[in-house]
Amino acid sequence: APLGLTLEVLKRPVEADHGNERRADDIIHAAILAFLCRQGNCSTSFYTEQARLSTQFCGLFCATLHLPFFALVWYDDCINHSGGNQAMKFSVKEDGKRILVIFLASLLMALNIKSFVRTGGLYPGGATGLTILIQRIAEMFLHVAIPYTLVNVILNAVPVYIGFRFIGKKFTLYSCLMIFLTGFFTDIIPGWTITYDTLLISIFGGMINGLVISICLMMNATTGGTDFIAIYLSDKKGVDSFNIVLGLNAVILVAAGILFGWDKALYSIIFQYASTQVLHVLYKKYQQKTLFVVTNHPQEISNAIAEVSNHGATILEGEGSYEHCERYVVYSVVSSAESEKVIKAVRETDPQAFINAIRTEQVSGRFYQKPAESANL
Repeated sequence: APLGLTLEVLKRPVEADHGNERRADDIIHAAILAFLCRQGNCSTSFYTEQARLSTQFCGLFCATLHLPFFALVWYDDCINHSGGNQAMKFSVKEDGKRILVIFLASLLMALNIKSFVRTGGLYPGGATGLTILIQRIAEMFLHVAIPYTLVNVILNAVPVYIGFRFIGKKFTLYSCLMIFLTGFFTDIIPGWTITYDTLLISIFGGMINGLVISICLMMNATTGGTDFIAIYLSDKKGVDSFNIVLGLNAVILVAAGILFGWDKALYSIIFQYASTQVLHVLYKKYQQKTLFVVTNHPQEISNAIAEVSNHGATILEGEGSYEHCERYVVYSVVSSAESEKVIKAVRETDPQAFINAIRTEQVSGRFYQKPAESANL
């Protein structure tokens, strides 16, 4: 099968000289040739023509499915731009867990779309909402039923390229898996109507949507669409992407309101709000906490913070107002996702330390953000 042949490419090490450029289709051709030769005892030349034809078909198949396509583009990029010396690292345990979780998340997302979103006539944000809007426009005005996967894949083409090129290849690879599986499940599974109450659908559907997005982000993947753009602008450009994403969602809701009625568009705002609140509660990577630690062991506390979170600290001299004894205050800003680990490390270092953790509204300056992966992997 073409997918099996594509996986051959993923498993085979690629060797290339720095001055010898080889294209992705050459790699596919070589992998297919090796695969065919292992299936029988015939000579290599016997299968050359079959491999050439299979290469052409496999290229079309890969371009349709997103996931293998970008895996192959990654190989091509490695050979042509980094001399073939870099490779994505895969761990059976870690990546197996990652794939399983993404599989379950995509199934839950598809169930949410079929059972809540479509029943309530809602429009989620991003590529999912735009896909549903396009489907309803085609069905209402053109009387054509367009598959969810087809529209969603096309809409994600540019965001996926941005993720592949600027965020991380492995990150984008798993995001493509999420995009494809969500579309696949949405097209094949039936929808179960749990309730017809649009308000309940907006609240609980939004909560499930936020849960799925949080799970994907925890697995270093996204549900696609505006997530790629938001991460790119936040991580690489230092731009607050909230207003941009909000503007795109507003355009979708306005279009839906004009075409299909404002009640569903307004309920969709409740859906998106519930989704955002759940996301803020569960995913804290881009949130920060400010720690004030009163201690007699400032250097040890600073070292413990740096060891756990890779963040520095500022040591301030102070005086206790009751005993008028000299005290030190260690001031540091850490990621909310790491704050519990940091506080635990501080407690282990100095059980007598007084810790005040405050939610940080905004950080301006050189704040270290732990990368999910290298942009070259």
